[in-house]
Amino acid sequence: MIVVSNAVQQSSFVDTTGEVDMYEVFRRNWWKIENGKRVPDPSADSFHIDYADSEKEAREMCKEYNEENDEGELSHKAEYRSV
Repeated sequence: MIVVSNAVQQSSFVDTTGEVDMYEVFRRNWWKIENGKRVPDPSADSFHIDYADSEKEAREMCKEYNEENDEGELSHKAEYRSV
């Protein structure tokens, strides 16, 4: 599951062992330049930033990263996913 930091909140789920998921916070470009045009890049490489113990913490880490870093032309943003 990949969740964009400014997306509608989704609740954490509990697996069958009763443990709450951990979250990986990462960054990637949402766009690439192809033939001089900006196009979506769903296969963009992601780069690990940190792990979070809760979805709330992951959202806060993404928000902080995105506020402190210019997204640029390719929308270079932090996101998170359960791991």
